[in-house]
Amino acid sequence: MPCSASEVALSATQSHYRCAMDAPPRWVGAQRSSACRWQPDGGLFPDSFGKSWAVPSVVTRQQDRWAADLPMDIDDIKGTWLFAELFYAHFGHVLTDMPARLWPFEAGLVDPGQIDGILGQGLLGTGPTGARFPSYARQVLNGIGIADDQIRFADRPVRIERLIVPRRIAPYGALWNPVFSRMMRQAGGRIAADARPGDTPARLWLSRSRLTDDSRGGPGLAALDGLMERHGFTVIHPQELPFADQVALARGATHMAGPVGSQLHLCAFCTRPGAKVLTIAPEYFKLDINGQMLRDIGGDETHFLIPGQQNAGRRHKATWHCDSALEDGFAALVSDWAATSPV
Repeated sequence: MPCSASEVALSATQSHYRCAMDAPPRWVGAQRSSACRWQPDGGLFPDSFGKSWAVPSVVTRQQDRWAADLPMDIDDIKGTWLFAELFYAHFGHVLTDMPARLWPFEAGLVDPGQIDGILGQGLLGTGPTGARFPSYARQVLNGIGIADDQIRFADRPVRIERLIVPRRIAPYGALWNPVFSRMMRQAGGRIAADARPGDTPARLWLSRSRLTDDSRGGPGLAALDGLMERHGFTVIHPQELPFADQVALARGATHMAGPVGSQLHLCAFCTRPGAKVLTIAPEYFKLDINGQMLRDIGGDETHFLIPGQQNAGRRHKATWHCDSALEDGFAALVSDWAATSPV
C-alpha cells in the first residue's frame, strides 16, 4: 500500500549496509538484548541498538573507531537480510516487541519476496538456534509475509553481505507509529483465515483463572469470570484455543477485558473501530501498551487499579490479589464501561 506522510518520514530510519557484522548477546557478554551491529570502518550502525541502549562490554572505543573482541571464526551470510533483532518464546513480547523492526514490509519499503530473509537472536526461551521457537510466533511472522525458511537465528557472530537495519517502531520499548498496528491487523487477517468456524462474540473476558502457574490475581479471579458472564461477556481461556482462533476472536471484539497480562495484547489484532480494553491490575502495574495499539482505530484502554498491593519482585511476576471486597466497585465500572459503544 502507498506510504502516508508519516511513513515517508520513517523511510529515512532504515539503513542499508554492506558487509555488516552482527554479534549476538551471548557472544558479547551483554545484558539481555544488547547485541551490536557495526560497519567494516568501525562505525556503529544508527538505530542498531536494542531497547536497552547499552554498549556491550566487549565493544570498546579505540581512538576514532569501535572495536570488538570476537572469535576469528565468523560465518559469512550472502545476500540481503533485514535485521529483526529478537525472536521470542514469550506470548506478550511476540505481539508487542518482536515485530518492532518489521514495519518496512507494511509500509511498502521492503518486499519480503525480494530479500533473503530476516535475521535475529533468540531470547526468552527460544534457544540460541530457535529450537523452541513457538508456532504462534512463526504464525505472526508468516502473517507479516515472512516464510519459515526466511527466519534465521544468529547464534554466533556473523558477517552479512547486505543488511537492512530499520528503527524500532513498537508500543513497547521503542518509538511509536500507527504503521505497527496496521501491520499487526493485516497479519491478523491472514492468521485468522485458518481459524475454526464459530461465533465471534463482541464482548470478551480473557480469563487467567485456569493458568496453574500464574500467581497474579489469586482466587478472586475465578469469581470475576462469573461476574463478567452476568454482564454479557463471553469468558475465554486463550491458552486453551488454537492461536488462529484467538486472533479471530480479537478481530471481532468491540470490548475486551481481563486481568493484566499478555493475553490482552491480542488487542493488537482488533479491527472494530473504537474497540476498547479494560484491564484490572495492581496500582503499580499500569502500562499503556494496549491503548497505543488501539489508538489509530479510535480505541482506548481503561484501567481498574487495585490499591495496597506490594510489588514483591519483577512486576509481571509478582503475586497480587483481587480481593472479593473490590468486586462491587469493579462491577459498577464494568456496567458503565460496557455500556459505551465503539465509535
